[in-house]
Amino acid sequence: MASDSPSFATWGCLMLAYFFDAILYGATMILIGQYFMSKGMVRDSKYTICTIFVLGILATVHISFLSHHIFFDFVTNFGNNEALAIIPFSSLTMLLVIYFIAFTAQMFYATRVWLVSKRSILYTTPIRYRSYLRFSKL
Repeated sequence: MASDSPSFATWGCLMLAYFFDAILYGATMILIGQYFMSKGMVRDSKYTICTIFVLGILATVHISFLSHHIFFDFVTNFGNNEALAIIPFSSLTMLLVIYFIAFTAQMFYATRVWLVSKRSILYTTPIRYRSYLRFSKL
């Protein structure tokens, strides 16, 4: 029976993750679009504008590689249970992009905390240290 296949045990979680990620990607693109169309963007620094643009590009790359992984598992290797052991290149690249997104967001957050705390490194050191540790796991 097809429901006893090991592929059915993994496909449900993968599809739920894909749907959740696609919804969050859509919300992210709406927020980025609203930011770039707002007048508040004029008062922000070029660093902030560039950071938001880079995070939008990285989110697009992330969802593209996730879509490739879904296509690879559900279409290209449909019914081939031995192919579940093969990790496509898009999964590894997607993991790298996730690390870049997390590192960029945490460094941006640390910069904001640094500005709000009147340039105190006491508050920003743990944030930066944690982001460097996360990035060093590569």
